[in-house]
Amino acid sequence: MSSCSSDNNADMKTDAPTNSIEKVVPVDTTISNKEISKKDSVVLKISKNEEDLPINEYKKEELKPIRANFKTLNSITEWTSVDKRKLENIPENGVAEYYFLGGSLQKIIAHYPDKKEISEFYLLNGHLSMAVFKSISENDYKKVIIEKNYFKDLKLLHQINNQDCGSPFAEDYVKEEQKRILGIYNQIKSRFKK
Repeated sequence: MSSCSSDNNADMKTDAPTNSIEKVVPVDTTISNKEISKKDSVVLKISKNEEDLPINEYKKEELKPIRANFKTLNSITEWTSVDKRKLENIPENGVAEYYFLGGSLQKIIAHYPDKKEISEFYLLNGHLSMAVFKSISENDYKKVIIEKNYFKDLKLLHQINNQDCGSPFAEDYVKEEQKRILGIYNQIKSRFKK
C-alpha cells in the first residue's frame, strides 16, 4: 500500500512494545508514479540520509543545530511508532505520518498527491525547527522546487528556496511566511491527538 493512498479506513497507528524499539518502516517514502500524471517526469522524495549544507554564511552558526537535527531525524530508520492520519483540507487533502521516538513527536511528513507536494516538519526539543516544502513546478514538470524554512522559538530565522540565492528577505515578508508556515504546521499537528 502506498503511503499516499486514499482509502476510507480509520486512522492507523503502529506502536512498538514499551520495553523495546520495533523497526517501523514508513509504507513508502515517495509518491508513486500512478499518483503523478504521466506528463510529470520527476518523483518527489522525502528527505532521507540527507545533509542540509549552508549555501552562504548567513546565520551559519545559528542554523548549525537545526541542520544537525534535520540530518539526524531524516537518517533514522527505526521509530518507536508511526501514526498515519488522513488530512482533509489541511491545507489540501492528503495523508500525514507522525514519527515518534520514546513517545516524543520528532517529525511529521505530509503528502498531497493531488497537488504533487510533500511537506516535512522537523522538531527540536518539542518545537518546530525546520519545515521543508517540496513540489513539482507547474510550468516545468522536470523541476522540483524545494523550500527550506528554519525556526527557533517559533520564529522564522531564515528561508531558502532552490529557485533563488538564499539571500535574506524583507522583515514583512518573513513575518507573513512565518504566519503561513506555522499555520500549516499547527493544523497538521493538531490533527494528531495522542
